[in-house]
Amino acid sequence: MKILNNVVAFLIELIMLVALSMSGYQLATTAFLKYSLAIGLPGITILLWAKWAAPKSKSRLPFPWLSVFKLILFSITALLLFYSGHVKGAILFGSVAYLNEFLAVTTYK
Repeated sequence: MKILNNVVAFLIELIMLVALSMSGYQLATTAFLKYSLAIGLPGITILLWAKWAAPKSKSRLPFPWLSVFKLILFSITALLLFYSGHVKGAILFGSVAYLNEFLAVTTYK
């Protein structure tokens, strides 16, 4: 079960990057902003994740702050999906991400 939860967590992280890129592109009004946000939002997220959430990071946040950090990023992603018109996608992403993190915390910590 732990392996399955870890695989789902990794897929959620990848989907988060795609959703951030897509939402950034759709929410911006000019071509420059569209491409800047489509590249910048996932780029900043990757940098933050590498610094504080990556398993081998020297600055990895301890529990419970790691879960708080992940839930903040998942929430931002769900909100951006919602505001870009992907209401069902936002609900699905948020629900699966929160459930996955809940299972990871309650079952394996």
